[in-house]
Amino acid sequence: MGVDRVVTLEAHNLAAFQNAFRCRTEHLEAHALFADHFADWLRERDLAVVSPDVGGIKRADRFREFLARRLEQEIPGAFVPEASRVLADAPLSRIAVLDHIPPFALERALVDAKLSLLDAAGLVAEAIRRLHAGGSLVELLKR
Repeated sequence: MGVDRVVTLEAHNLAAFQNAFRCRTEHLEAHALFADHFADWLRERDLAVVSPDVGGIKRADRFREFLARRLEQEIPGAFVPEASRVLADAPLSRIAVLDHIPPFALERALVDAKLSLLDAAGLVAEAIRRLHAGGSLVELLKR
């Protein structure tokens, strides 16, 4: 029995992921999970969304769009003067990551102090449910 479909969550290199399989692939992005996680904490703050490298600009911009909708405010994009000021003046106080890759290599004190693990199980479960029921993954990822 062969694999009918492969589902991944936040693949860093989507083209490489899709080329690795000879079956249908589905890619889930977790922008909404991150936007929901940060929305209350970031409300009323000066914000800028930036990318660590050129390859991440499109992903950063999609996250910026989700976060702007959650906060109901405009948020500058990747290469604006405000982004440099925000990054230069503010140390990182929290880092949010998805829980599908546990942070085993990090010291426990660092995890407790700086890391927020976001539960991705609901997103993956809903994607699988929709795949079996003929639902839309596009609509799921727009929410």
